Amino acid sequence: MTIASCPQIVADLPEPLKGLQRLATNFWWTWNPVAADVLRELDPVAAQRGVHPLTTLFRNPNLPESSKVQSAVAQLDAYLAEPVQATGNLTTDRPAAYFCAEFGLHETFPQYSGGLGILAGDHCKEASDMRLPFVAVGCFYSLGFFQQVLDPSGRQEHLYPLVDRRHAPVEVVLKPGTHEALTIDIPFPGRTVHADVLVARVGRVPLLLLDTNIEANAPEDRAITAQLYTRGRAMRLCQETVLGVGGAMALEALGIQPAVYHMNEGHSALLLLNRLGGLLKQGHSLKQAQTVVKDSSILTIHTPVTAGNERFDAKLVKELLQPALEMFGLDSKDILKAGLGEDADPKIFDMT
Repeated sequence: MTIASCPQIVADLPEPLKGLQRLATNFWWTWNPVAADVLRELDPVAAQRGVHPLTTLFRNPNLPESSKVQSAVAQLDAYLAEPVQATGNLTTDRPAAYFCAEFGLHETFPQYSGGLGILAGDHCKEASDMRLPFVAVGCFYSLGFFQQVLDPSGRQEHLYPLVDRRHAPVEVVLKPGTHEALTIDIPFPGRTVHADVLVARVGRVPLLLLDTNIEANAPEDRAITAQLYTRGRAMRLCQETVLGVGGAMALEALGIQPAVYHMNEGHSALLLLNRLGGLLKQGHSLKQAQTVVKDSSILTIHTPVTAGNERFDAKLVKELLQPALEMFGLDSKDILKAGLGEDADPKIFDMT
């Protein structure tokens, strides 16, 4: 499983130090002391403030000794050279696909809010160290998650620091066999929402991140992935449609056919629509398709109570998902029935 990508901007560095950008772009440095020390030298004060080293690299940094850089890069190369190993029914051609709304890879990359994201980030790092066939899928939040500060009167305020993706540790994913950026087209009522596909490298694990904040979208659609857990139920459902439906479409566009789909919480559950639709088009009955999907899907959940899970008005779900359901050849009645919660309220669609 190879995912081709290219940096959005290249730092102007002397030849012996060009490996610094690759080192800063792969989150492997966050659990390798040698690499972390080298990158901290770029600006120790900025590192202490939680500024990502790749951002620092574009701000006239202190340049470490070339021998230190080359030693750290050699360690990264040796780590990545160890091949991914097939295990169980997982192979490089049939990896595990891990979906989550947030990923806590490091404090310098605010794409998480708490424990769910930390767990997701640790799963990626451990999968990398174990050399598992593994690809992760999430969203890129240009405003990340809020930071709490106190104003002069002592009142708590929420700040959303802008994450400039050009200087963030992500690269643009390319369409297989081309030098063209990959964009996913997701059907919404009366329009198509477009999402760029970015990749963050977590050791050997590619983390695909969908970004709707692009010029091809209307302003209201650019805001879908603006911040983690965006406010408003309609907007939140749009965000989870991009994550689930768009994320599954991104894997398809890259030719990745997972052996298992792991949903970490119910935010990404709409990926199941893609899977059901694909099987129906192959000639399976709905019951057969559901059996196949159930046998190759995993859900992990941390808050198994009603108040801790995503629930939407069924009318809203039917309205927003109708174009996608039509594309996949699915009946909204079947999907709404599948989304009944433990209270069996037909007016509520329960993502879990």
